[in-house]
Amino acid sequence: FTSTRDPYSHNMTTILLLMMLVMGMSCNHFDCDNICQIYRRIKKPVPPRSEEDERVIVDAGEVNCYGKICVVTTHDYNKFEVPQPWSVPVTGTGHQVKNHVCKKDTSYVLEVGTVFNINGVRGIDVKHGLIEVDMYLEMTWSDPELGICVCDEKDKSSNGTYKVGTNLENDIWVPDVAVWHYKEFKRVNGLVKLNELELKVHNECSAELRYAFDFQVKLRCQMVMDWYPYDQNICHVKLGSYSH
Repeated sequence: FTSTRDPYSHNMTTILLLMMLVMGMSCNHFDCDNICQIYRRIKKPVPPRSEEDERVIVDAGEVNCYGKICVVTTHDYNKFEVPQPWSVPVTGTGHQVKNHVCKKDTSYVLEVGTVFNINGVRGIDVKHGLIEVDMYLEMTWSDPELGICVCDEKDKSSNGTYKVGTNLENDIWVPDVAVWHYKEFKRVNGLVKLNELELKVHNECSAELRYAFDFQVKLRCQMVMDWYPYDQNICHVKLGSYSH
């Protein structure tokens, strides 16, 4: 057989490699110095950007501060749209975490990790076919349009992990996980509402979020107690999303 070589193949390969390198180097940034001055009133001069500074500065949208830690969204952030972790992430204060590997999503589908436990049974209503249980739910996902600005270096986390207030869920996308076929549902809070949202950030990686809380739910479950206490009844707890 004979082999022919495309004279343009080498050039095409070079162009593709250059495009990959440019895409790999591009990264968006928040202007944390300016954000800290506005929202935390940090009185220190904002250093001018040098000509060698090739960062792409992204305008900030919603800013929620917890002490000297500010969580920032992009100016065109839409909390009703599912995050796209495969897109170019935005970075706030730099965090270089040793041995940290970015989660690379090539399926173009946002993965939401869920862990839930049944902590106990609060009551059983045989007459109306109801069972009330205490549960724990934990969800994890990635969002490339969130960043953290640390306004005081001494408050900077060594591993890039920060706990923030639950009011943040009013401004960001949160998985709409629901318990199916429930009669009543109630979130459980202590005397003080704790920080239940956790963010983990690393340079050039999408922000990783962890959201966990306890709740009480009353489920529909028909039970037979003819041979109490030797009966065996199975009640299914189903979690899912109504919109995805």
